[in-house]
Amino acid sequence: MEIIIEKYNNFRNKCGISSFTLKVIAILAMLTDHIGRIFQLEYPVFNIIGRISFPIFAFLLVIGASHTFDIKKYKLRILIFALISEIPFDMALYGEIFHFSSQNVMFTLFIGLYMIEELEKNSSIYIKAVIIIIALLWSDFMYCDYGEYGIMLILVFYYLREYFLADIAGTCIVELASPFNNQVFAILALIPIYLYNEKQGIKMKWIAYVIYPFHFIILFLIKRIIVYST
Repeated sequence: MEIIIEKYNNFRNKCGISSFTLKVIAILAMLTDHIGRIFQLEYPVFNIIGRISFPIFAFLLVIGASHTFDIKKYKLRILIFALISEIPFDMALYGEIFHFSSQNVMFTLFIGLYMIEELEKNSSIYIKAVIIIIALLWSDFMYCDYGEYGIMLILVFYYLREYFLADIAGTCIVELASPFNNQVFAILALIPIYLYNEKQGIKMKWIAYVIYPFHFIILFLIKRIIVYST
């Protein structure tokens, strides 16, 4: 086992990818998925490719939480963009200014980060259990995108990210148990995740946040132009 892990670490250090590359992969996968959903393209490949985006975002959230100097500012930044993104998200995907039965994924990430922050501050296993339950119920109550599945995946990365095979097994279990369409293909996200070399690469902190609401606005406008021109 130690030999396998050593060879993996050597390969990752030589051929691995940075967090910047992971973000680019996740953003492109997300964009592919949303193009398929917004334009109602009946090709499963759009949805399948899109499944790899959230696990990467969840992994990057955990990595970001472990490296940030101020988790409160990190949490506030995600919340601000969750609020900014909600109307573009609802308009693009549901054609409504306010669609209360689904909230954008930034809210899921915010709840996940809140959970991580509280788990870090408390050592009691009972309090930790309560924190996790609150996060799960909170995501369900708000109808967050990915909901409890998203919180569970963040939890898996948080507790098992330093254990190579355990993390793979835990992630696979969560993915296979997910009720979402084609979510089993999210397991493919483990390939770029396990190529992560723990380097930042090109900084794109604010760009990554801005892209999220902006791409909904652009896709919504394109769809409206197509509708009005036909």
